[in-house]
Amino acid sequence: MPTKAEVRLAIRERLRKLPDKDRAMESQVICRQLHKIIGDGSTSIGVYMPFLDEPDIRPLMNEFLKEGRIVCVPSVPSMGKKLMVFKQIKALNDVRRDPVTGIPQPREGMLLENEASIGMVIVPGRAFTAACDRLGRGGGGYDHWIHLQRRRNPVTKYIGVCFECQMLQEIPTEPHDEQVDIVITSGKVWRKAN
Repeated sequence: MPTKAEVRLAIRERLRKLPDKDRAMESQVICRQLHKIIGDGSTSIGVYMPFLDEPDIRPLMNEFLKEGRIVCVPSVPSMGKKLMVFKQIKALNDVRRDPVTGIPQPREGMLLENEASIGMVIVPGRAFTAACDRLGRGGGGYDHWIHLQRRRNPVTKYIGVCFECQMLQEIPTEPHDEQVDIVITSGKVWRKAN
């Protein structure tokens, strides 16, 4: 089996070849699927601000904000700390790219008093499998946060999203790697076997 680094490189090449129109179409379908799956069930939702090579969920984020839901975006407090936290935003322009790291960070968002209140989290990844395994970018932020959140709120649901070209038969995993409950692409929805 290839290493995680090799898989990340292969996925980066696949994404580089993905035409912009396909990326936009797949993102629209993913947003519709997410809205259908999340429905009215959760008032507090963790989302991500997409990089160019991730499904663009910003239209869905706007819908959630208009519906009055609590929308939270991950933030890494400082370069020295690995602990990711979620901060509430009121509008998409509350998020900006950190000039040093390039990572989208909530600008005016407030730290949630209780992260355990987040009922659904939309999680990006470099690759996923039908068994709901996830390969991230390599920092471990989501794996660590999901592990903690599962202890704080065992009913929080984690929804992985990716483009079709990011689905693999298998990916290398380690004991600290966290699975998601559902994986959504533009073509299919997979659910973790219980």
